[in-house]
This record gives sequence, C-alpha cells and structure tokens, in this order.
Amino acid sequence: MHRVRVQSIPAFNKVLKPEGIASGTILHHQLSFCSIFPMSNPVQDSNPPGAWSSAIEEPSHAQTTVEEETRQLVDQSIRLPPRKIISVFLACCLTDVCCLLDYTSLAIALPAVAKDLNAGSTSSWIASAYYVTSSSCQLLYSHLSDVWSRKVVLLALLVIFFLGSLASSLATSAQQLIIFRAITGIGGGGLMTVAQVIVSDVVSLRQRGKYQGILVNSLSIIHICEVTIFLTKTMLFHRVLQLQFPTESDLCSEPHLPMEIVGNKLPTFRMYHETWTERRTVHIDERRWIFRINMPLAILCGLAAIFFMPLKKVSGSWKKKLGQIDFAGSALTLTSTCLFILGLTWAGVRYPWSSQQVVIPLCFSALTAGLFVIWQWKFASIPVMPLRIFTSPIVCGVLLTQAVNGWAGLSLTFYLPQFYQLIYGYSPLKSACLLIPITVSQTFTSTLSGLVITWTGNYRVSILSGWAIWTAGLSLISTLREDSNLARQLSYSILTGIGIGCTFQSSLVAIQGAVKPRDASVVTAARGFFRNLFATVGLSVSGAILAFLQNEGFEADLISEILNSPRAALEGLANQEDRRAQLLAAYRSAFRAVFLFSTGLAAMSLLCTFFFIKSKSVDRPLQEAKLQAEYQETLLRNKSETPLAVRDNKCIDAINS
Repeated sequence: MHRVRVQSIPAFNKVLKPEGIASGTILHHQLSFCSIFPMSNPVQDSNPPGAWSSAIEEPSHAQTTVEEETRQLVDQSIRLPPRKIISVFLACCLTDVCCLLDYTSLAIALPAVAKDLNAGSTSSWIASAYYVTSSSCQLLYSHLSDVWSRKVVLLALLVIFFLGSLASSLATSAQQLIIFRAITGIGGGGLMTVAQVIVSDVVSLRQRGKYQGILVNSLSIIHICEVTIFLTKTMLFHRVLQLQFPTESDLCSEPHLPMEIVGNKLPTFRMYHETWTERRTVHIDERRWIFRINMPLAILCGLAAIFFMPLKKVSGSWKKKLGQIDFAGSALTLTSTCLFILGLTWAGVRYPWSSQQVVIPLCFSALTAGLFVIWQWKFASIPVMPLRIFTSPIVCGVLLTQAVNGWAGLSLTFYLPQFYQLIYGYSPLKSACLLIPITVSQTFTSTLSGLVITWTGNYRVSILSGWAIWTAGLSLISTLREDSNLARQLSYSILTGIGIGCTFQSSLVAIQGAVKPRDASVVTAARGFFRNLFATVGLSVSGAILAFLQNEGFEADLISEILNSPRAALEGLANQEDRRAQLLAAYRSAFRAVFLFSTGLAAMSLLCTFFFIKSKSVDRPLQEAKLQAEYQETLLRNKSETPLAVRDNKCIDAINS
C-alpha cells in the first residue's frame, strides 16, 4: 500500500494555513491530497489523529503527557454532503417524535390505565416515574455518547426504551407499571438530548440554529396536529355515538405534579379527554397497546440510526471505554437529582414543606450535590460535567437564563389555562386551545431566529429581544382581569410565545459556540438539565404562592381542589355567591403574584443576557477546513478503484473551489 506525503500546495495552504501557525504543524497531518511519493515503508506521522483539534483550538504548543492523551476524547464532529445531512436530520426528527408520542399517549390515557390497574393514590406515579429517571439521567447521556459514540448510545437508549415499553404493556399491577415506566424513562429521556448533539456534530455552528430550530419545532407542529386530530375525533364520537359532553362537575381531578405536565404542553386539554375515557370500559388489550405503539417506532428509529447516520466511530477497547466513564460522578448526580425532584414533588402537595418527608430528601440532595462538585473538581479524570465550562460567562449566562426559561415556561403552561377556567368560566377544552397561539408563535419565531443566526452570524440580538418581549408578555398577562376580552388574552399569549421562540434556539447556538467542540455535548445536556430541573422548582414555588389562599380563610381541602380541578371547585360553591366572589378575587391576586414573580425572573434574564452573553463569532474556519479535509479524504478512501493521481487532482480541485 502506498503512503502519501503532503507537500506545500498554494491552494491547500490558502485554506488551512492561518497566521501564526507553521505550515508543518498542519501539513504533516495524514491527508492524501497532493503529489505522490511512493514509499516502501510506512511513514510514522508526527501528529496523532487527534492532533488536528489541538493545533486548531489550542495553538499554545503545550506538550501533553501520555496519560492526558489517553484521557482525551474523540471529537465526533463530521461533515457530510447535503443529502446525507437531510437523512441524519430526518432520523433525529423521527427519534424525537417517538419520544413525544410516548409522552402524550400516556398523558391522555392515564386515568383509564390507572382505573384498570386499580392504582388509586399511586396513579400519579405512573407518569412521575418516567420524568424522575429521564431528568436525573440528563447529564449522563452526553458523557456516555462522548465515550462510546453517539450512534451506540442512541441505539442503547432505543433498546432500553423498547424493553421498557414492552414490559409496561405486560404490567399487571400499578407497582409494576411504575417500575417499568421508570426504566422507559432511562431510555426515552435521552433521545432528544442525543438527537440535538448529533445535529450539532454534522452541521457547522452557523447552521445549527436553522437545523435545531426545525428539529424542535417539528415537535410543536406535532402538538398542534394532535390537538386538531383529537378535536375531530371527539366531535365524531359526539355525533355518531351521541356521547354527552362532560359537565363541569364531571371533570376529573388533575394531580398537581410537575412530572405529568412536562411532557405535555397542553395539560388541561387532557382533562377534557379524561372524562369520556373513564366512561368507557377499557379492555386490557387497549391499555397494552398504549405502550406497544412505542415498539415499532423504536425499531424504525433504530433502523434509521443504523442505515442513515454515517457518524464517526470511537475506536478503542470496551475496557478502555469503561475506564473513561465517571461512575462515581454519575451516581452522585443521579442521587442528588432524584432526591431533589422527589422533595419538591411532595412539598405542599402530599406533605407540608416543613415535614421530614420533604426536608430530608432536600437536605440529602444538597449534600450529594456538594460531593458531586468536589468529585468533578478534584478526582474525576473525565468528569460528567467538567467545571471548566463554568469559566465562560456565556455558559453561565445561558444556563441561568434557561433555568428561568423552564421556571416561567412551565408555570405559564400549567397555570394560565387554570386561570382561564376560574376567572372566565372557560371549559378545559377552550382553555387548552388558548395555549395554541403560544405554540404557533413560538414555532415561527424559533425557526426565524435560527435562520437569522445562519444569515447574520449574530445570536445576541435574538436572545436580548426575546427576553425583552417575554418580560413584556408576562407582565401583560399578570394584568388580565375579569373584564379582559379575548383579543387581549390572545395577543398577550402570542407576545409571550414570540419571546420564548427567540430565546430557545439562539441560546443553544450561544452556549455551543462558547466552548471548544469537545465540550459541545456537555453544555447541550447541561442546558436541558437546568431547564428541566428549574421547571420543577418553578411549578412547586408557584403552587406555594397560590396556596397562600389559606390565609384568606379558605379550607385546605378547598385550596387543594382549586389547584387540582378548578371548575369542580367552583361548582361546589354555586349556591354561595359571596364566598365564590371572595375566592375568585383571592385567586386572581395569587395568580398576579405568580406571574409578577415570573416577570421579575424574565427581567433578570434580560439583564443577565446583556452583561454575560456577549456576541461571539459563530464561524470556525480552521475547524471547518479540517472537517472538510477529513470528509474529502474519506471520499478518496472509499473510491479505491480510482487511480491515486486522479483522486488527488479531484481533491485539489475541491479544495480550490
């Protein structure tokens, strides 16, 4: 086999030779581009395969030890032709759809499933178990994908998701279903995160806003389609089967738990469906198919990943890869997150905030979080969350603003429909439909902001304008009164959706551009982790603010009924007009306090964006040149039947172009 030595070619140097870097630093890389010098003996390259990243990103010429080189993770960035990028992108979209359908199908059928299994008070944990495990494992997915490769981890998650869905369909008790849903959450929770990381690997930083925006907004479109399809089905059932629409007193109790709401952007829409679902006799096969529908989708996603994701492989033995996993850090972050979510879930809902069932989990969560930070700082060789990412002001700013994004966004999704039902007397169906303007405006502006970043290379303007608009929208929502017309309600919701869309995808580009490529997957997972975690915090704190109605002289049972099923609570006060008016006035004051608090957080995020999230170039010409060169080398290697001279001439023409 002939080896190729690269000589200085003007076109090649023009692309790859920056100021301040000697030509030999780059030109000794193993590329078969130029004049050919057959050699009888293999030539030992002066730089290892990973030297490209070091030369480009860290031109300090610092010598690394052998131990540091063995710890270095493989940069899995790769450049593909447009046709293959589209196939990878569609496979990622399919993966997200698989995860989303699991969320919504169970959310709609949960009351029927719980009734069939006689779940009783444990029914809420059927949905909660999934969220606890999926949120707790967020940081692990990127870490494992760095060690084992994206495709391997994605396939492993799909296998876990498949087996968890299969086991859930065979569950014969509520306890079994809770355990199996927790297993499903381990697999399903990482599908969206890994899909985002894969998109980041195959497209440049400038192009990521466009592709990530389309990826995420495809889910919003699915949400809207689900609403339309379900409305059609409901009306069809009503006309053909002459089903009675539920009265307000028939509405089911909605458990006040964040776990059941995070996966479903239309929570009160589910309340309408629950009534006629419970009126039916649910056959066991129907319940099982709720979970079995995930299985063919998981198989389809796996086949798409195998055949349509030509991602970069990570070499090395399985023993070496096991040695790179931070098991201690993974255990600490899992323990801390689970305890934190459990404590917040129980606080003010099942147990008082001062009870030991709440205080003990939160205290142990803080203790394990401290141990996790110490371990990542002092002991972990390849940490789950390297603390070096927090040295970037942009990373800190994005994580803080995304925490507020989760807090304010979930509080808005959960409490705005409740406000519509109590103050305006809307049905749960109409209240849920009034969330559609938020989803539509968010979808449009998120895609538009991604395109603007691609065209201009500037993400800061989008984030700043988004938080300014979001702050204005939340403040206007807090001013809604009993006499506010529908036009105001819709316009305020649209304004808020515009703000959400402008901040979401732009922040992803900002945080990925603030770190070296090796940390892109870490910050992507950290962003989702902070958002989900503080969404739980926000929902719990907002519930605590609303619970101050007890200070107005209302019974604790009535307060709980208002938070869980507002329309049913008002039906119980139909003959007590004075008390009903007092209740509505107190609730409106509490609602105003919740959204004024969210407005303050949004304003803080605006200031944080202004001072910490500075504009940074999204162009990385050296990295892109290196990735394009690797791609061309791969093409030449795959066309082994073509003479070497012809291949090199084609390569030179590609570089010159």
